[in-house]
Amino acid sequence: MSLIKQVWSLVIGILIFACLGCVVFSVLSARNYLENQLAIKNHDTAASLALTLSQRDSNRTMLERGISTQFDTGHYKSILLRSSGGLVIIERSMDLKDFGAPVWFSELITIDSPAGHAQVMSGWKQLGTIEVISHTGFAYADLWTGTLRLVGWMFVIAIGGVTIGHRAVQRLRQPLDLLAKQADKLVENRFAALPKPIPMPKTPELKRVVEAVNQMVMQIRALFAEQSTQIEALRRATTCDPLTGVAHRQHFLAEAGATLDQQDGNPVGGLLLIRLNKLSDLNVLVGRARTDALLRDIAIALSHPLAGYPDSVLHVGRLNGTDFGLLVAASDDLRGLANAWLERVRQLVAAFPAATVTVSGAAMQPGMGLMQLMLAADLALAQAEARGSKAAEIESGQSATSQAGGEAAWRRQLIGALTHPSHARLEEFPVIDRTGQTLHAEARLRLQLVDGGPFTTANIWLPMAMRTRLTARLDEMALTLALQDISRDGQPRAISIALLSLRSPEFVLRLVQGIKLAPKAAASLWVEVDEDALASYPMVTAELCRVLRAYKVRVGLEHAGERLQAIGVLQECGLDYVKLSADFTAGVATDAEQAVLVRSACTLLHGLKLQVIAEGATDPADLGALWACGVDGVSGRVQKE
Repeated sequence: MSLIKQVWSLVIGILIFACLGCVVFSVLSARNYLENQLAIKNHDTAASLALTLSQRDSNRTMLERGISTQFDTGHYKSILLRSSGGLVIIERSMDLKDFGAPVWFSELITIDSPAGHAQVMSGWKQLGTIEVISHTGFAYADLWTGTLRLVGWMFVIAIGGVTIGHRAVQRLRQPLDLLAKQADKLVENRFAALPKPIPMPKTPELKRVVEAVNQMVMQIRALFAEQSTQIEALRRATTCDPLTGVAHRQHFLAEAGATLDQQDGNPVGGLLLIRLNKLSDLNVLVGRARTDALLRDIAIALSHPLAGYPDSVLHVGRLNGTDFGLLVAASDDLRGLANAWLERVRQLVAAFPAATVTVSGAAMQPGMGLMQLMLAADLALAQAEARGSKAAEIESGQSATSQAGGEAAWRRQLIGALTHPSHARLEEFPVIDRTGQTLHAEARLRLQLVDGGPFTTANIWLPMAMRTRLTARLDEMALTLALQDISRDGQPRAISIALLSLRSPEFVLRLVQGIKLAPKAAASLWVEVDEDALASYPMVTAELCRVLRAYKVRVGLEHAGERLQAIGVLQECGLDYVKLSADFTAGVATDAEQAVLVRSACTLLHGLKLQVIAEGATDPADLGALWACGVDGVSGRVQKE
C-alpha cells in the first residue's frame, strides 16, 4: 500500500474511531442520566403517592382511586400496593409499546427503571408498601432521537475533517510525488532525464529527505555530464586532427567507408579534394602560426554548409598537411558544388599571395568502392594541377542521381512501386549477440522500379525519394511489410526511419495507425532513427519515441557515435538501444585508443540501461575486441565468416 493510501487510511480510521467513540460514550452517558432520572422519579412518586394514600380513608375503594389517579397522570409501567406480608393488594400496569425507537436499539442499549418504594400508613398502622416503576419506552424514544442528532453532527464533523485532511494530504503529496518520480528515474538509471531539484517542503522530516535526494540528483547529473564530456574529449582526441579539429585521414576514410556500406543511409554523390598549394613556402613567408590559423579557418569553412547547397556535406577530413576531403551527398550538380567550395576557400587565402587552391572531385557511380573513388579524385586533382585550371576538375561523368527521364520519371517509378505491393520487399541482415543468437533482423526496403527489373537498394532510389518527398510513404511501406513478416514467423525485425520523414507532421500518426492494425507484431518491432535526429528534429523524435513505446515497440538510434553526449535529450522518452556506427568501432582490435573510446561509450550507455550494438563489423579480429569492450550485439559480414 502506498504511503498516501496509508495516510488516508490513518486519517479515516481516526475519524471513524473518534466519531464512533463519541457516539458510544454520549449514548452511554445519556443512558446513565436517564436511569438516574427514572430512579429519582420513581422514588419521589412513590413517596408522594404513599403520603397521599396515608391521608385518605383506608378502604380499598379510596386506595384504588388514588393509585389510578396517579397512574393516569404519568408514564408508568406499573404501580403496586403490597401488604405487609408481600401480597399484591392493588395493581395498575401498562404493557411495553413502541414509542419511536427501533427494537434493535432498545435491545442493544438497555435502560433500567429502578422501582421506587414507600410505606403507606393509616395513623400508626402500616397498610402496606407502594411500588412505582416508570415506563422506559419514552426514555428510549428520547435516547434514540438524541443519538440520531448526535450521529448527524458527527457526520458533518467527519466531512469537515475529511476536507481538511484532503487538503493536508495534497500538500504532503506534492513533494512525495516528486520524490517518487525522482526515485523511478533513479531506479531505471534514466539519469539524463532527471527533473529539476524538488522545491523544499515545510515539513522538517520531508525537508531533510528532499535535501538529500536533491544533492544526490545533482551529483548524478554532474557525473553524467562529466562522463559525456570525457567521452567527447576522448572521441575528438582519437578521431580528429589536433590542429584543425576535423576528422584525421584514418577516421575520415572509416567514416566514408561506413557511409558507402550503408545502403540505406545518406546517398553519396561523390568525393571532393581541396588542396592548399605551396604550404612550405607559405610557412616561410608568413610564419607557422599564421599558416596554422589559415588551415583552421579552411577547416571551419568546410564544416559549414554553402548557401544553396544545404546538407550537402556528409563528412569532412584532413587527409594530410595540404589536402582536405569532403564526402558530399548526392547532387545533380557536383561540378557546381565543387566550384562553390573552390570560391569559398579562395576568399580565405586571398590575403596570402603565395597560396593557391586546387579542387577536384569524383562522382559516385553504382558499384564503386571507396578506394576507386579516392583514386578517381586523386587523378582529377593531378589533372587540375597539371593544367593549372582555375575551375574544379571533376572525374567520372554523371553523378549518381542523374538518370534518364529526370525527376518526373523517377517519381513515376517510385509511385509505381508504392502502389504495387509486389514491387517492394524487405531484405534482412541479422544482428547477433555474443552467443550467436539473433537479436533481430535489420529489414531494408528494396524496390523494383521497372517491371521485371531487379530490386534495387536504397542508395539507388533514395536521392530522388528525398527530392520528391516520398520518404515518409516509403517508410510506412517498410513498416507494413515488417509487421506482416513478424506476424508470419514471429521473428523480431528492425526498420529504419529516414530523417526527411520526420519533417512530416502526420508521419507519426500514420505509423501509429499501421501499428494498431497489428499490435501483437508491434511488440517484436524495432524502429531506428539516425543519430542526426537528436540535433535536427529533437521534438519530433522524442514524440516518436513516446508514442511507439506505448505499443511496446523498441526504439533506438543508428549510426551513433558523434553525438553521444546528446543522448540525454531523448532518454526521458525511454530509448532501448543504440547502434554505434561502423567508423566509430572500426579498428578496435589494433587501435588501443579507439578501444578505450568504444569501451567508455558502452559503459556510459549501459549506465543508462541502453543496449549497445556495433554496426558493420567486417574484421574478425574486431569482433572479439568488440565483445571485450562490452557491446551486446553486432551486425555486418563478419558474422558469416
